[in-house]
Amino acid sequence: MKKLAIIGSRSLEDEIEPLVLEWIQKNLDLSEISMFVSGGASGADTLAERLAKHLNKEMIVFLPDYKKFKNATMIRNEEIAKTADFCLALVDRPLETSKGTYECVKKFKRLKKPVTVIRFKARDWYLDEVKELF
Repeated sequence: MKKLAIIGSRSLEDEIEPLVLEWIQKNLDLSEISMFVSGGASGADTLAERLAKHLNKEMIVFLPDYKKFKNATMIRNEEIAKTADFCLALVDRPLETSKGTYECVKKFKRLKKPVTVIRFKARDWYLDEVKELF
């Protein structure tokens, strides 16, 4: 069984949920996914939690521990990349300008784990572009 990380922009809104759900159902074998993994932030991370519940999957959330670590988000992103088998990154701008998401994607790349980036266009919230990175 595999673990899917869903990460991305904090500015994504609830309107994209049906689009992401449809993409997941069309492109992934849900019977092979046992768990969703995310970082507990607003936007894409919160969407991951709702999708896990909707699809009846386990959910693990790695929250940054700011009291313990100065670079807590970087450590959290490392845990996400180590735990998940592959990643779905949801963004509303070029990936390289979405700092935290881009850093997490680079961690997946270093671990040679596949990443799919889905870019949405704000306002009308439609799926603009899908890229397989690895």
